[in-house]
Amino acid sequence: MKKSIVVFLLMAGLQSYAGNLSALFSYCTFDHPGQKPYVETYLNITGNSAKLAGNANGKLQAKIEVQMVIRRDSAIVYFDKFNMLGPELPAGDSISPDFIDQHRVELPNGSYKLEMKIADKVGGEKELNFSQDFKIDFPADKITMADVEYLESFTKSGAAGVYTKNGY
Repeated sequence: MKKSIVVFLLMAGLQSYAGNLSALFSYCTFDHPGQKPYVETYLNITGNSAKLAGNANGKLQAKIEVQMVIRRDSAIVYFDKFNMLGPELPAGDSISPDFIDQHRVELPNGSYKLEMKIADKVGGEKELNFSQDFKIDFPADKITMADVEYLESFTKSGAAGVYTKNGY
């Protein structure tokens, strides 16, 4: 199955130091036999590209507002709007690590359009907007292959959660 991976960068490289938000987005589609197939989305915010502000714990933290819409034809089949919070950093810390978000959305076979808006709520720069068409195609009467998810590392998890899969 062919699938394009959307990667968007706003003012990459040296301009990232000038304060422009930088993000990478990708997705994979998977089948879960006996249940619905799903799309798994991955959003990585480049830590040093996000502005920091003090939080209630006296630490510095980035706050990115994300709005995700998935449409089938013109109908909205999934909507979420949330704040991605970066890791808490001590005041004066000069290196802000990247931070990630992952979503799993069950969807029946079909063609979809994902639309995303991302805004740095501390920095107040212009929001990033993009859209990507994708297809979920796992016919019950055929052998199919899900996408391949590349991992940087993995460890056994003691509890199930949004960032775990099959105990890892």
